[in-house]
Amino acid sequence: LRGAVVTASQNAIFSEAKLMLCRLHHDPDSRTTHLLAALLSGCFAVGCTHPIDVVKTRLMNAQGQGATYDSALDCFLGGFRAEGPF
Repeated sequence: LRGAVVTASQNAIFSEAKLMLCRLHHDPDSRTTHLLAALLSGCFAVGCTHPIDVVKTRLMNAQGQGATYDSALDCFLGGFRAEGPF
């Protein structure tokens, strides 16, 4: 699941960022254009996958302590209710 989210978000944002930079008169094949587009897409991918990583870590840490969560969805919703979206 995480790999699919990373790939989908990174590819989509890289393409859009590159188009946006080209509209701002950057050379489409310059190193600067590729670097900026990659930075933007990487940051976006981290934002998309962070909740998945948090749920995975909480589920793995809860394994030795008994059944703290019923499912990954229960873990996600419990954290969202207790801590909010950020």
